[in-house]
Amino acid sequence: MSEMIKNDSISIVGIDDLGNSEIAYDYAKLIISNPNIIAVIGHSTSGTTIEPTKLYSGAGIPILMPIATSPKAGENCDNYFRLPLSDVDGQIPAIVSIALDTLKAGNICIVGDYSVDAIHYSKTFFTRLEGIFKKKISQTELSFFKFDKDDINTWDQIQPYTSDTELIIFCGYGSNANVFLKSLRANMTHTEDRPTLILTDGCKVPNLDTRGFSTYLTFPIPDISQIDYLGSEFVINSNIEQSYHLNGFDAIKILDYAIVELESSSKILSRSSLLESLSKSTVIEGIYNDYTFKNGENINGHYYVYYSSDSINSRIRMMYEFDFIGLEKIKKKYNIR
Repeated sequence: MSEMIKNDSISIVGIDDLGNSEIAYDYAKLIISNPNIIAVIGHSTSGTTIEPTKLYSGAGIPILMPIATSPKAGENCDNYFRLPLSDVDGQIPAIVSIALDTLKAGNICIVGDYSVDAIHYSKTFFTRLEGIFKKKISQTELSFFKFDKDDINTWDQIQPYTSDTELIIFCGYGSNANVFLKSLRANMTHTEDRPTLILTDGCKVPNLDTRGFSTYLTFPIPDISQIDYLGSEFVINSNIEQSYHLNGFDAIKILDYAIVELESSSKILSRSSLLESLSKSTVIEGIYNDYTFKNGENINGHYYVYYSSDSINSRIRMMYEFDFIGLEKIKKKYNIR
């Protein structure tokens, strides 16, 4: 991907943090100690991005975040540029709008995936959604449930929360959602008795099995197959799931834009000058989205909701697209902060 940077003196070096927060932090310490590194694109998850961003901030290194949607990634930092909308700007208002405006669900169960491998991801969603829905719906129409995939009595956990439930919002990971859905499918044999589902973005995995359920899935990236034009620069690989690849590609384009801007004004390329260039309120055209950063957040961002019917052969497809202005209206309507 180095060829995307027009300056021959700049190269892109890949480092794999393996989705491990400790490894990511150790790499971040090495990065800030190397004066030749002037910017970072990463990390691989919100969890691996939160602490390194603080280190980069202290060292004055700009970081472009193609993946991290947690508001904690970049919190109290002035060096980050988040390409997808943060959860509070995108995913949470999208979930609330689908539940209350589209489905007009009255009896809702919000499930937090408190399995060991997912609690760090799901707890924030669960507690925030709990607060929002408690303000809008009477207690008799709401239930809250902490799910643990490692509890051998899966149905015993779930069953008390399924009676008359119209909608289940599952905040968690796809592998654990499969365990949850398998139990629902086995014990609620009639499709018409099953609740509609909303799944958070952590559930978007290739082997997600939503057969027999009407399912909405939130995600910050559009479906490549449904985008009319991506340009000749981006190569589609049909053999792998490409989602955040789009943002990684755009992050490099944004970096190149900032470098070219510095060269045109005869400024020396450095961490500080690059940070200044990236901070300018300029509209930068991306492969599927435009970018204008304000306080690190992209105010031109969009958010997406995918859907599959309860048909046994239904495939999840992108259905709704929310723009930033529309999401801000939802946040105001439901007092989402």
